[in-house]
Amino acid sequence: MTANRPKIKLKLTKTDKIIEGISALGIITLLILPCYYYGQLPESIPTHFNGSGQADAFGDRSSIFLIPVFALISYISLTALSRFPHIFNYPTEITEENAAEQYAKATSLIRILNLIVIFVMGYITLQTIQTALGNSEGLGSMFLICFIIIMQIPTFYFVFSRKKNKTKQTTN
Repeated sequence: MTANRPKIKLKLTKTDKIIEGISALGIITLLILPCYYYGQLPESIPTHFNGSGQADAFGDRSSIFLIPVFALISYISLTALSRFPHIFNYPTEITEENAAEQYAKATSLIRILNLIVIFVMGYITLQTIQTALGNSEGLGSMFLICFIIIMQIPTFYFVFSRKKNKTKQTTN
């Protein structure tokens, strides 16, 4: 079904460029952070936090680079994916008339989710470092709940804005 969809090269809006810039800065910061603190870290650092946000598994200090590497892989993957909006799943049929709007919304959603993932992984990395250095108790008990809620906000926004636009179109 995606073979019949129009392939459109979207122009980035100013907002898209800002989000991409912040994401790029975030990923660079996330990659530099463990390098900066590496020499200060003890040989054993937290590698996992339980549902209450307390460290419950430990590993070698070199494991501090795992989350930034996963974040980089995620960043590259989502950025590449956003270049091909015609292959996404959509809740509506994609036509020549609605393709540009649907693709723009979908790629904006991917950009925002990418930014959120980078910031969450940055927070986890920073808290892991601070916990290893004895400056923090861990992620905190509300981290998991906040993460789940924050990840859902953009999705709900785009779904409800689509329904609002659909309702507006049917009344005109």
